[in-house]
Amino acid sequence: MKLRIFATFMVMVFVFGFLLLAFCRTTVFTQSGRKDAQTSSTPNADVSEKETPEANSSDQNLETVRFLVAGNLSRFVEQLNEFGKSGYRVDKAFNFGGDAATYSQSFAAVLRLENGNKYEYDWLTSPNKDFLESRLNYKTESGFYPIQTFGITACGDKSFDSDKDDSIINSPVLRLNKGDVFLLERKNGIMKKPKNYKVFVAKIGIGKNPSKELQSALDNVSKEYRPFKILFNRDGFIGFSVSVLLEDDLNEKVSRQTDYKFVKAINGFEKEINSLANTGYKFLSGRRIGLIKYAVMAKDSDEAVAYKFVDEEKYEKDMVKMIKSDDIYHGHFIGDSECDSPKTIGGKLVFEQSTNVASKNKDYKYIHLTTKKTFSSTDETISEINKLLSENYEAEDIFYSNGVVLILTK
Repeated sequence: MKLRIFATFMVMVFVFGFLLLAFCRTTVFTQSGRKDAQTSSTPNADVSEKETPEANSSDQNLETVRFLVAGNLSRFVEQLNEFGKSGYRVDKAFNFGGDAATYSQSFAAVLRLENGNKYEYDWLTSPNKDFLESRLNYKTESGFYPIQTFGITACGDKSFDSDKDDSIINSPVLRLNKGDVFLLERKNGIMKKPKNYKVFVAKIGIGKNPSKELQSALDNVSKEYRPFKILFNRDGFIGFSVSVLLEDDLNEKVSRQTDYKFVKAINGFEKEINSLANTGYKFLSGRRIGLIKYAVMAKDSDEAVAYKFVDEEKYEKDMVKMIKSDDIYHGHFIGDSECDSPKTIGGKLVFEQSTNVASKNKDYKYIHLTTKKTFSSTDETISEINKLLSENYEAEDIFYSNGVVLILTK
């Protein structure tokens, strides 16, 4: 009986896109820099919007930036399209949370106004990475191109015929499914193909060496293609793969070849990254899957740099150290999520130490847009953001640490 149950489970592979369409939470928070006289640029009426106090209309900074947080992918994209009609473009976007099946994963974005332009948004997923390249290139034929990937973890139903949590068929290991969602953008309805994409897929398993396989592919890729994101996929008991997504901007001429390094480590990850950085390699993209950390680095010069990785959960403790040492905020190292976990695990903020004096002496501010219990913000928070924007600070990035946190720089 147990064998039949287990066999049935293995056949019922979690269909990733199907899960996303089943999300049921709605957008609960959007924020703008100032109140708008026109309603065409605001979301639909059934979405709760937190407006800022009326600001001086001559201060354009206060009306060019908006923030969106949503607990539903379809609704998130729907709201991006509402804003896009009025010229708002996604500047930064990320997702956070744990198990998608329990609706504990959410999405957030910084939107920036570009007067005179309009933007459209869509999303795409491909449980089978072998077909991802063709699917992405098909979408680019109609003018869409991916601007962000969202790593998603989903866990199947653990009911079956047994209620015992320790049953093998209820094991989180067996119920776990991972994949990526791609946020797509199109500018001004232009149907011309903007970019080409390649996906290097390496299977994970006994007798396989995905790091060697991906490094070989990167060593031989044509100079026009640049690594964009690291992807990970699990569909079924042994269907593991790690991939690198690369893009070729058809409007950009590339004159020389760039060297790339694919990094995989459990222990000593930061040491390996900095060993390469000391020879001129720059951090492009990275993420954690379980205990394994992955990264792609690129070498365009011999300038030595160094990187520090700060836990997202500990950023407040380490922020002062980073600022005093003139470290430069570089971006995210994406954390992982697991079955039955309410939050993302192991996310990092990446800071770069450089000899480039012009890049130093930035002033950083970190402000909680939301708390971990609610997506609403206080009037004091909104007023503080307005004040900083009026002082020529810019929204640099967003991440999650007991709530959505906004990084501003000047």
